[in-house]
Parts: sequence; C-alpha cells; structure tokens
Amino acid sequence: LVFGVSPMRASEVGHWWVESGSTLIDITADQFNLISDNALSNKIKKKRQYLSVYCCPIEQAPHLKVFNTVSKERRAWNADEISEDYLENLEILYGRLSG
Repeated sequence: LVFGVSPMRASEVGHWWVESGSTLIDITADQFNLISDNALSNKIKKKRQYLSVYCCPIEQAPHLKVFNTVSKERRAWNADEISEDYLENLEILYGRLSG
C-alpha cells in the first residue's frame, strides 16, 4: 500500500494506491478528472485524463511523476483471516475489471 502527495503552494494532495512486485494497481485515479482545478496541484492537472483503473508496470503509470512517495506499507495477504463474503465480492469486482 503506497501513499504519495503532490505539493501545492499552501497544502498538498494525497493519494493511495497498491504496488505488488513491479505492478501498480489504482482504482480511484479518475477522481482527479472530476475535482476542481483549484483543489489540485499543477502536476496532477498536467497529467489529466486519468484512467478509471490502472493495472500496469509501475513505470508506465503517471503516479511517480505526480506524487512524492511518503510511505509504503507491506501487507501480508492471508485469506484465512478474511471473511468468505469479502473474498466473493473481490472475485466479482476482479471479474468486472478484467472482463
């Protein structure tokens, strides 16, 4: 799980995404297509239009050009600790994204 910020004059814009190995996954980047210009940094505005889903090699996504990485958290995936309903929902969502 990666958190990055894009600096503005008086503040900064934060964003979360996932990196797994050399792959970047982001299902919310397209929010920057809808947010008003005055709430975004110049770097974010210059890279518009954002895709609704990124699932690509890290170096092909705009993230490293737009955001300064603040933190990376490693999360261990243990399906035994996650409810069956949640896993079924993930499968459905994955099917829609890859379908």
